[in-house]
Amino acid sequence: MPEGYTHIRTARAAARLANIEPADRAAFDCGANGPDMLFCYRVWRKSARRGEDLPKIGDRLHNENTGAFLQALLETAKTPAQQSYALGFLCHYAADCALHPYVVMITKPGAAYGMPGGHGYFEIALDSFLHQKDTGKSAVPVDVNTPALSEEALEGAAELLQAGIRAALGQTVSRRAVKDSFVHTRLLRRHFVSRMRVKYALFWLVEPLFGGRGFITGHITPARLKGTGKNETPLPEVWEHPFTGEEQQADLAALLEQAERTGAAYMMAAQGYWQGKLRLEKVMGIIGSRSYLSGLEDELSAPRLEESQEAAAESEQPQLETPEQEPEAAEEPKWRDIDIFDELDHNSVG
Repeated sequence: MPEGYTHIRTARAAARLANIEPADRAAFDCGANGPDMLFCYRVWRKSARRGEDLPKIGDRLHNENTGAFLQALLETAKTPAQQSYALGFLCHYAADCALHPYVVMITKPGAAYGMPGGHGYFEIALDSFLHQKDTGKSAVPVDVNTPALSEEALEGAAELLQAGIRAALGQTVSRRAVKDSFVHTRLLRRHFVSRMRVKYALFWLVEPLFGGRGFITGHITPARLKGTGKNETPLPEVWEHPFTGEEQQADLAALLEQAERTGAAYMMAAQGYWQGKLRLEKVMGIIGSRSYLSGLEDELSAPRLEESQEAAAESEQPQLETPEQEPEAAEEPKWRDIDIFDELDHNSVG
């Protein structure tokens, strides 16, 4: 999955496209980091010694029952800070689904980042490249990719994550552990800035003792993106989707634009729900329940998909005739189901 700045940059562009101004910008940016902040919880300890293994939970949230998690976020978000966080989270989901198949392709053996730890090296290089493009500086400061939250916003975000984890995985995690994962993320990312490459060299020496090559250095900023230098072969624009085998014609810029547009649609749908303009079922029909890894719905990311297919098969069986009943008087609809994509077409990035 992309690194923090890439996610925040994409989420902000999506918000402009949707004409949405998050009430709490820091909460929105942290939400755009998605489940990734759980990866940092006591990551320096072995899994069995963490108490609550939030890194493992963060990994599962990328692929298991994803729609149930996002629905719980929407239903639980009540305060402006919580809704800002949830909007950012939806953009994380959109960006991962759009970009991760490319990440898998570019890190397979023989590809530009097919080396050990290539996944992290590619993502941090893209992060540095985009920050250089936007600001003139390739190193990404911690306050840019992981802003500090007010106590109220942190409490609200932790409540949302607890609700989502319970809905998606059936697990209960402590509020303290979730809040600590935010603190640990800022702590680690602060140490992952190495402009003179001194810390990079030190981490290179010790990381084999932890998680292997790239476990630490795959998060060190700045990093140079391959294919962007003079006389270098550009990164692929035509490639094979690693999960479907279909030919794709989209470079990184096109994929980022796709993520922005999709994220904008998700945010508009969420706003429509909170404002009483969209039913929750309509919203979830737009958002879906896709794997963050493949960008597709499958039996793991959308377990109810298999149930609905079975129900559809049963409905095809002959049914006993039942007496017709008089139709009930039509009631005034409670919801006004707006057309998200039609509204999106009339907005501009600005």
